[in-house]
Amino acid sequence: MWESPQVRMLVALAAICLAAALAVQLIRRALHGRERRRWTAGSQYVEIAAPGTVSESGGEVFWKHLGSIARSTWRRYWYGQPWVLWEMRVDRRRMTVRVWVPSCIDTALIEGAIEAAWPGASTAVVEADPPLRLQARLKGGRLSWPKDVDVPVGPGTPGFDVMRFLAHDIGELDADTSLVVQVAARPASRRQMSRMSKAAWSNGDSGGSSFMKSLANELLDIVHPASSPGSGPARPVPEAAWISHKRKLLQDRVSKGTLWSGSARWAVSMPEGRSAQMKAVNEQVGASVRSLAGGSGVNRRQLRRPERLVNTWALGSTVLLNTPEIAALAHLPFDEIVPVMERARARRVRPIEAVRSGGRNVKPLGRAAQGGRKVGLTAADARQHVHVLGATGTGKSTLQQNMILAEIKSGNGVMVIDPKGDLINDLLDRLNPETVKGRVVLIDPSEPNGHGFYPLSGPNSEIAVDHMVGICNKLWERHWGPRADYILRNGLRTIIAAGLDLVDLPELMMNRDYWREVVKRLDPGDEQLLGFWAWWEDLDKTSRHQAIGPILSRFDAMFGNKFMRSTFGRPTNPVDIGKVLDSGGIVLARLPKGEMPESAVPLMGSVLVAKAWQTAMRRSELPDHERPETVLYIDEAHNFLNLPYKIEDLLAEARGLHMGLVLAHQHLGQLNRELADGISANARNKVFFNASPEDAHRLQRHTLPELGEEDLARMGAWEAGCRLIVDGVAAPAFTLRTDPPAPIVGKAEQIRAEATGRPYIPPVPGPFTKILRQRLAEQRREDEERFGEAA
Repeated sequence: MWESPQVRMLVALAAICLAAALAVQLIRRALHGRERRRWTAGSQYVEIAAPGTVSESGGEVFWKHLGSIARSTWRRYWYGQPWVLWEMRVDRRRMTVRVWVPSCIDTALIEGAIEAAWPGASTAVVEADPPLRLQARLKGGRLSWPKDVDVPVGPGTPGFDVMRFLAHDIGELDADTSLVVQVAARPASRRQMSRMSKAAWSNGDSGGSSFMKSLANELLDIVHPASSPGSGPARPVPEAAWISHKRKLLQDRVSKGTLWSGSARWAVSMPEGRSAQMKAVNEQVGASVRSLAGGSGVNRRQLRRPERLVNTWALGSTVLLNTPEIAALAHLPFDEIVPVMERARARRVRPIEAVRSGGRNVKPLGRAAQGGRKVGLTAADARQHVHVLGATGTGKSTLQQNMILAEIKSGNGVMVIDPKGDLINDLLDRLNPETVKGRVVLIDPSEPNGHGFYPLSGPNSEIAVDHMVGICNKLWERHWGPRADYILRNGLRTIIAAGLDLVDLPELMMNRDYWREVVKRLDPGDEQLLGFWAWWEDLDKTSRHQAIGPILSRFDAMFGNKFMRSTFGRPTNPVDIGKVLDSGGIVLARLPKGEMPESAVPLMGSVLVAKAWQTAMRRSELPDHERPETVLYIDEAHNFLNLPYKIEDLLAEARGLHMGLVLAHQHLGQLNRELADGISANARNKVFFNASPEDAHRLQRHTLPELGEEDLARMGAWEAGCRLIVDGVAAPAFTLRTDPPAPIVGKAEQIRAEATGRPYIPPVPGPFTKILRQRLAEQRREDEERFGEAA
């Protein structure tokens, strides 16, 4: 029989088919191995910082989104199905929750799923390193389910997170103990889903057992026709109650979303010599991990070499789970207090596409915290003014510094009022002398040849007097009254008419011989001034002191300071502030309270604001397209907004005169009610760095619904919640991250010398020059690293 040609042909054909099948399996196995090596080699972690409030349903939403990683049947057969791995790692009592992502899956998909599941969570993508330290002693285990288990993961109790047990155990670990809990999962194959569906919905056994049962019935039909179900009327056989119950459980599980093939394991790392403690910790952690499953029949099995699975992110032995079941094993703890887990500082919200990223006349603000694209303001939108608020050290100065450098580069007129001094020092360090030559005006108590200005000068002397009197009224309100207003106003008019300086005011008002001499030089036709001095002459000395003494004493004390006298009282190096700003100049007013009389700081800063405003008012005579751009940066702005106008009127008019204001301060308590309301309504571009809970509650009105008070109160360093004006319309709020400080040029001394006209002697290179350059480079790297870590 074996010599028959037909038999030999069949044997040969069978051998060929067997060899082909074996070759296919070998090729398939080789392809699977190659793919898995590639997945591991380029894998990454997506680290998660949980939001302040975690939704109980977030885990299910996350795993529903991840169902899209399922591959087609053909591609899965040849190249395999990649999996993701949810990991909780504890090192030095700090828990990091992260998702291991193979190289074939885009991390943006995972980040999107996290953002959808837990709004407000922040993510960071890092390279995947093995989580276990091999030099320590290791012990671990895994969860094992019987094949006939009905519900691998039991239903949880609403409002109670079994993750609480694990979080408690983590908090009890020693600082030198590490722990890793991993849940690996991939979408179930079509074959697995088909088997489970048949078992749930068919009336008999599923899979191959139903085929064998049909074959047996056919054979019985031949031998005993009468016993065949088809030979007579069919009698329904009632299904056992326990089978019906199992079927309903399966039907319920199959109907709840994507099926996953998953596994769970853990490993503990501890220094040598603590075997008893390690065994106890391993048992404790294993019991906590088992509580996540909560289903009947779940067992714990020891992992003899846990690093083989844990450090290679292997899938391991799996069980079929539906979406709620895998979410019960792998989710963010939703208890409000989990001390060992890092929380996201603030929700990261992307800006809408209409927010500018760059281009002509766009002023850079930084980058979007989510997505990282550049963010800026057009010149027209910046004229709606910018309100910057945040506590010390949150990034206000860095933002202002970068904005000012951009203004200088674009050639706009800039005035900076800095009551602390650091902002201007940092600016000077970063300016190039070649690009700002002839543009810088420096008002600085540390500069002996610094510039000064005449506070009462200008084409309209009445406006200058009105501004000065209004400023004094607001600053010295306790000592003010109608008589003080009348006396100071006429005293200032006399100084202008007689060509005196402001430093002469105390002597003019209190020295009878001096004012008599000055009055002789006044215009005989100025009846108002002459009438005032006649009235003043008739007052007795006591009445004069009572009326103006407190005001003059402040002027007198202020002008006792050399810097104030040479800058403000009788300038030795005067400049025209208006011409400087109109020609694209840079006015840097460094007014640190420790280097000049504290009471003089708000007066000088307020007068500088008045000079800028007087400059802008003159532009009303020009056509709109000929009005130069000027931007006024005021740090600690509440100290200097003392003009005799309502702030809302000033901001509204400045916008049309091409003058924008950037108003920065630390908290809302620094603003009186009128100032707070005016800035809230008219400084329409909002940049809020980390704020107090009280301020965040009030500020959220500008940023809802995108950012709430919890987000504004938890902003990280150099992060801010923004609501910008785009083409005249308020855009939805988003989160911004400031750019790092610009590189240090190191030519501040040269710029100071050229600005004030004193000789500049370049430093001669010596043995310390190389050290200085290295230090500057190190500082630059430290700044970049600091910004990178905070990101």
